[in-house]
Amino acid sequence: MIDRFRLRVRRRIVRKLAPLRLSRLRKHHPRVAKTIDRVLAEHLTYSELPALLDLAEAMLEAERSGRPGCVIEAGTAYGGSALVLAAAKRPERPLHLYDAFGPFPAPGAGDPEDAHRRHAEIAGGEATWLGGRPFYSYVDDLVDHLQRSFADFGLDPDANNVTFVQGLIEERLEVEEPVALAHVDCDWFDPVVACLERIGPWVATGGRIVIDDYDDWQGARRAVDEYVSAHADFEPRRRSRLQLVRTA
Repeated sequence: MIDRFRLRVRRRIVRKLAPLRLSRLRKHHPRVAKTIDRVLAEHLTYSELPALLDLAEAMLEAERSGRPGCVIEAGTAYGGSALVLAAAKRPERPLHLYDAFGPFPAPGAGDPEDAHRRHAEIAGGEATWLGGRPFYSYVDDLVDHLQRSFADFGLDPDANNVTFVQGLIEERLEVEEPVALAHVDCDWFDPVVACLERIGPWVATGGRIVIDDYDDWQGARRAVDEYVSAHADFEPRRRSRLQLVRTA
């Protein structure tokens, strides 16, 4: 059960500390800080500054430690968090982006009624996005749109080893190489289960899986809780989002 009061307090604290963290990032990794600034200014993500800083810092830590493996994002939308990951990683390290890149996937039997109501709103064309943008699943040729966005940020997908995999995550996600960092932002129970089961065995020691929706969607939370209870080699750690760190 989520303690909503403690969650609100924690989020207030991490928001207060975020400007200091961003200032530190500007000093040591100016390109990454500039990417975060622009992603937020152009409304390319629903994630707030602390969550983007978490991803950037986790990626930079993986680079400093020499941790092997690719980077995976499941749920890319307009690509804001993916752009931050691409800016923070070495160009030769693969970044695999999985998303429907089209109509928003429906929740399943493992998700509660509020998830189904949210999907009905999206499917009915009633969803909105920040800054007056159309909701991303209403955008035609979203992959082409994202490829142009990466190039515009100076992060050409080919030069930075970025691949886009279109389709349902449960059907398309395949992992056959070590994973240094994964960002799971796919809301519903079934795709989160698929991510954990398929990514988890490949995560390098010290690597982590960042769970974007743990505090917001009950299906995602149940999927994570069940996985952690069965896998003692992953330690949950709190940042602005829950992170599962491979300890052995």
